[in-house]
Amino acid sequence: MSSAEDVARAIVGETGRRALAMKVDVTDETQVCRMVQRTVAEWNRLDILVANAGIVNSAPVEEMEREQWRAVIDVNLTGYFLCAKHAARVMRRQASGVIIQINSKSGKRGSAKSL
Repeated sequence: MSSAEDVARAIVGETGRRALAMKVDVTDETQVCRMVQRTVAEWNRLDILVANAGIVNSAPVEEMEREQWRAVIDVNLTGYFLCAKHAARVMRRQASGVIIQINSKSGKRGSAKSL
């Protein structure tokens, strides 16, 4: 599949279920809030959030630029926080919902030049 729209079409075609494709920058709180709002508008609830956005910038620590480090923190940590924050607000009102965070294997076992 070449895009989220292709995946959404395949889900609809293969399962007959509804699917919605959205491009969201998880570091932008306004976009994250709109994603949650649009999901609730489409399905009247939010039952699950799978936080799977993540990036890697590999470099020796003495060579890594601050901007590279900041990008990793912004996507991998702040992005998760923003998604969980807005999803949790909906889930709390519903008194139900699940948030799943997916991490890479690097969280358990590091690799050379991965910070």
